[in-house]
Amino acid sequence: MSRTKIFVSSTFFDLAQVRDDIRTTITELGHEALLNEYPSFPVNPSIDTIENCKKAVRSSDFFVLIIGGRRGSLDPVSGKSITNVEYDAALQSGIDCFIFVNEQMMILLEVWNKNPNADFSNLVDSPHVFEFIAKIKSAQQWIFTFKRASEISAILRHQLSVFLKDLLDRKRTGRLDPIREFATETARARQLALDRPPRWEYRLTEELLRSKLSDLRREYEDFEKGLLFRPNKPISALEYVNWVGSKIEEPITLAHIIKYAMERELPVAHGKPGEPGDAVQILRAVNKMANACRSLLDWELEIASLKPPSHLKSLGDALHGLTLPMIDELWRLPDEISKALEGTWTGTREVEIKLTFGSPPQLEKFLTEMKRVQQHPEWFQKP
Repeated sequence: MSRTKIFVSSTFFDLAQVRDDIRTTITELGHEALLNEYPSFPVNPSIDTIENCKKAVRSSDFFVLIIGGRRGSLDPVSGKSITNVEYDAALQSGIDCFIFVNEQMMILLEVWNKNPNADFSNLVDSPHVFEFIAKIKSAQQWIFTFKRASEISAILRHQLSVFLKDLLDRKRTGRLDPIREFATETARARQLALDRPPRWEYRLTEELLRSKLSDLRREYEDFEKGLLFRPNKPISALEYVNWVGSKIEEPITLAHIIKYAMERELPVAHGKPGEPGDAVQILRAVNKMANACRSLLDWELEIASLKPPSHLKSLGDALHGLTLPMIDELWRLPDEISKALEGTWTGTREVEIKLTFGSPPQLEKFLTEMKRVQQHPEWFQKP
């Protein structure tokens, strides 16, 4: 029988001793430790280093992330640190993560938040270390702080025991089988849908939105960096204007879909006060919002792939950046839910959350450009 695989992700040179101690702990507990500096690390020689690491992450059962004061090696494609790439792979695969951050880094994070342009070079090799920690914290991931490697080992021993106890309890009470519709969602979403703790409907909504919008944000970042490829399509002036004109209403329609799902479908899925909600309906409402954002990204990608005559390029440029504000506005929903859930909640509480999905400023800019283009009929004459 194969053993439980635990992937350990961290920078190497500053945390070599910590990694060695964690490996000893994992091995003593009877599990298999995956650390890329050891010969036992699985390697496929036909793929590069980054892909080997991501493949090993996806094959693991647990993911341990340790953050000190160094950013470490970078992925030449995404520009992210290797530890960040590995962490993203774990999240995308729904793998349970134990995250450890050096106590000093957590203290400095508050200072960096207030003054991100300050010089921290004597403490960290890059401010991206703080950005990475802030990203994890904003996603509501539980973070353990540590001063010494022994603290990580002690916490890991305890948490693995807690996980096993929870697994056994779930088996005894018949809550082990996942809901079919949640098979590809995050581990936390699956657990919330099954266990249904107090106010689970809102916690589930928050978790689903964060996981799906995080993916969309990463995709949009790749788009901005030119990493989402679509073949260029040369197109004539008249075809381009007609095509863009026929597509210009789509962002408004997609915004309406998001608004309807949020204001109408989600409250119904949450259930009336005192009545349980419906996990599958919550998932469907969140998927409708996320899919609308994804359609908007595809819309912007398609426009960017078209190559009209140079004098019409300003039309497409005017629409650039339309997707991200929509995603950012929708991101406020899980943030507002999180704020509403903070502190002690007794009895009934009404919280009003208002998001704005109006006409994007890019559309007004586009219409201005279109009026300018229409003043030049000679641009549409065939040579």
